[in-house]
Amino acid sequence: MKISERLEIPAISTGDIFRANVKGGTPLGIEASKYIDNGDFVPDSVTNNMVEDRLNQDDVATGFLLDGYPRTSAQVDALDAMLEAKGIALDAVLQLTADDDELVYAC
Repeated sequence: MKISERLEIPAISTGDIFRANVKGGTPLGIEASKYIDNGDFVPDSVTNNMVEDRLNQDDVATGFLLDGYPRTSAQVDALDAMLEAKGIALDAVLQLTADDDELVYAC
């Protein structure tokens, strides 16, 4: 069973946020597309704004699980500020690790 299902909270994937914003043609999605289309990383500022927008949605009121965020120290700082502004503290942080050969699926 997935962690988010067991806790009955939404799993928030940075990749899903990017795709939803790009597909929806939001201002943040348009900004992110400029980088994605060039094969570049989306800057922390754009990523942070997308995550903040997502954390402002109603379905995260009782909790959430972040997947793929934060990845940089600037993102950690931004997340800390977002949570502090909402009066929220993290309950737990999980780091899952595996050897590369465990993650590669051979067809």
